[in-house]
Amino acid sequence: MTTAAEQSDVLPGCTLISRVDVYRTASIDGQRGGTPHIHLACDEMYYGIHGTGAVELLNYDGFHIRPVSPGDAVCFTPGTIHRAINPAGDLVILVIMQNKGLPERGDVAICMPHETLIFAEAYEREMKVGDDATARRRRDLGVQGFLELKQAFERSLEEGRQALDEFYRVAIERTRHQYAAWCQVVEQGPAAEVRRSEQILAHLEAGSIESLRQGRAFTAETGPHTSFGYCGNIHAYNPAAKSRFTPEGIRDRL
Repeated sequence: MTTAAEQSDVLPGCTLISRVDVYRTASIDGQRGGTPHIHLACDEMYYGIHGTGAVELLNYDGFHIRPVSPGDAVCFTPGTIHRAINPAGDLVILVIMQNKGLPERGDVAICMPHETLIFAEAYEREMKVGDDATARRRRDLGVQGFLELKQAFERSLEEGRQALDEFYRVAIERTRHQYAAWCQVVEQGPAAEVRRSEQILAHLEAGSIESLRQGRAFTAETGPHTSFGYCGNIHAYNPAAKSRFTPEGIRDRL
């Protein structure tokens, strides 16, 4: 079994944890908040830690709103379009995501208008942000496409589902080139953590205390810089510097 000295510190369950200050600026529909988007392979949870707001959600059942205040936890699975709303300008959430490494490797598709989504170069150009202005532009394009999907559901459930299916198909095309790298992330990260748990269980079954002797602790801290996330300014919690994991994904070597 891997010794404590050889193990890398990873956040529990190989998760990604970030504190997010939800955007305070208003979008094209007059609402303050983030960018409507989906994750293609990862579950996610928004946990309220300060202020009040909501999460707008769109899936095969249509449009829903769930309130978020301190202590509230809203969970959603791949394919659920979500957007954090910050009407009072004070909402701060803790974001917990499955499969550490995948979210940073592009496990996302933004609900941009169809005419942008269908052209790979245009979509990639709009996905890149470097300042407040480009982050707001990306957000507003996402809201524009989101409103189009909402309007389709308002006309009928069948029309809404057809529009959502088309968005899903294009989202797969926009991210297909990354799937081989995603498989490697899962194998080296979450899958490796499952194997470690199986090893620990085997030791316990045999009555061995070896795995317990390797108990340790580490501090996960946010980095010195924030990044422009989809729903707000991100403060990612990072494991120790020796970890294989970074906010950008997996290190090739330590």
